[in-house]
Amino acid sequence: MLENGYPANLAECEINAQEQVRPRSRKPSQEMLLEKARQEDAAHRARHQRPISAETLRVRLGIGAAPARQLVKIVRMEFERQVKGEVVAGEIPSGEAALVA
Repeated sequence: MLENGYPANLAECEINAQEQVRPRSRKPSQEMLLEKARQEDAAHRARHQRPISAETLRVRLGIGAAPARQLVKIVRMEFERQVKGEVVAGEIPSGEAALVA
């Protein structure tokens, strides 16, 4: 480091840049996203008496549009089955877990 506070060479500059890079946060698992989607849908239904939209879920979970649509599809299907008494709480019908990728 020079007296003026600037790096003396390129290697020193690269080291300083690496020190300033923040580690990436880990991506939430599919199960965590699905559980959060269930919670958001339940809260939304309690407030508005209707299911959450994919756009609202996308914003709340900070995910893309395609995963949000897939989660909404699963959550709505689970809700309908639960209302009809077909699903045990927490059960994901086979093949639907793969939708959230």
